[in-house]
Amino acid sequence: MRRQVNRQEPGDSRRFHSRTGLFMMELILAILFFSIGAACCLQMFVKASDISREAEDLKAAVGTAENLVQLLKAGALEGLAEEAPGGTGKEYLFYYDRKGDVCGRETADYQASVSVKKESRLTAVTIDCARLEGQEIYSLSTAFVPEVYE
Repeated sequence: MRRQVNRQEPGDSRRFHSRTGLFMMELILAILFFSIGAACCLQMFVKASDISREAEDLKAAVGTAENLVQLLKAGALEGLAEEAPGGTGKEYLFYYDRKGDVCGRETADYQASVSVKKESRLTAVTIDCARLEGQEIYSLSTAFVPEVYE
């Protein structure tokens, strides 16, 4: 008597393995594309954060420069000299924190350098706002006649 053995066809086994391999390849490719997309999104968020910080610094520097010009126009040079004890009468150096408040060098995030030149009736002012590391944020040059504002 002959025994029958249940064998699978060789073709059936190969088909099953090739389907699994194809599925795994598709899954790996999908994970790869999502990983690349996530990396691109992360870079965009970092860049957006940097741009936001630069915009905040610029806004604070412009406000600081405007305030200093208004103080100069009001004739508050003596007040500036008191706030900037290191000033020479024509050069003043102020330190500001993140919020834009005057502070000491130890807690400062950026500085404003004010240069004043008096020429007959005209007063020329240059204000440079920069980070403490030396990177310039904003620069303003203006001239005015002090008598007009008194």
